[in-house]
Amino acid sequence: MSDFREWVEALDTSHVRLWEDDGDGNYHEVLDEMPLKYEEMVDEIAENSMYDRDTASEIVLSVAGLVSLSHSVLYEMLNWRLLVDDAIKADEYERIDHYTYLGFEVFDPLVEYREYSEEVMENIQEQDEHLSVGDSDE
Repeated sequence: MSDFREWVEALDTSHVRLWEDDGDGNYHEVLDEMPLKYEEMVDEIAENSMYDRDTASEIVLSVAGLVSLSHSVLYEMLNWRLLVDDAIKADEYERIDHYTYLGFEVFDPLVEYREYSEEVMENIQEQDEHLSVGDSDE
């Protein structure tokens, strides 16, 4: 996964909108606005985790559609999810505890990722704000 960080950094989230509201509160994918390297990111996740290609696509779309996050946070969120999945597959639950230090909740890998997106993003934003405040104190 040496190119994984490059692929995430290729996401220009300042103007790309991957989800669009149809006016009734329903969101649909805006496929013609996909960032470059989307397919490669999906392939990488599908090959290196327990997810099939459809679920990998949903992970990338969910994360990339959150335009307020920096590239480094996007990368860490995707990377964290893969690390937890690897630990779950290996039945190494003590590793899962280690990966929750960012404030993420451990999730059942069989549950759709979308159900966790909002809560996970709130945790990431809170942690990001906390780190930003800590950096200014130094």
